Amino acid sequence: MKRCGFTLLELLMALAVMGIILSLAIPRIPINTLKYDSFVKGFYYEMINLREYTYRTESLYRMEFYDHDIVDGLGGYRTVFIERLDCREKYPNWEIIKTVELPERLLIQSNMGTKIRFDPNLTLGMPGTLTFFDEKKTYRRKITVDVWTNRIYLYKKEG
Repeated sequence: MKRCGFTLLELLMALAVMGIILSLAIPRIPINTLKYDSFVKGFYYEMINLREYTYRTESLYRMEFYDHDIVDGLGGYRTVFIERLDCREKYPNWEIIKTVELPERLLIQSNMGTKIRFDPNLTLGMPGTLTFFDEKKTYRRKITVDVWTNRIYLYKKEG
């Protein structure tokens, strides 16, 4: 009697070999990368919202960076204060309306100084880039502000 087909053991061995090959072929995304990406995307949307608030209200907004830390020669900030100046008041003062703490081991660099001001006429006082990076230098994302086109760009990867 002639047998056609495969035995259960042969099928299990083939599946095991395919599983090993696929696990080596598919790149692994670290959990921190996903966490950092969602934070940077949220920060980007926060900048867009601040830009819109300056157009709709009689208030000025700014981001101020604190907790400067140097890691392997690169300096970055760990805390961002979002402040508002209500121009309707007689003697307006900047008030902190939100504090943003960066996730663990994530830093931010700014080539626009420690204070980014959102003006009603322009997006920001000057163009520049915010660079997010981790202490191991394996994660790097940028948010670029272009004053002339009044746009804020989020880059998924550096370059």
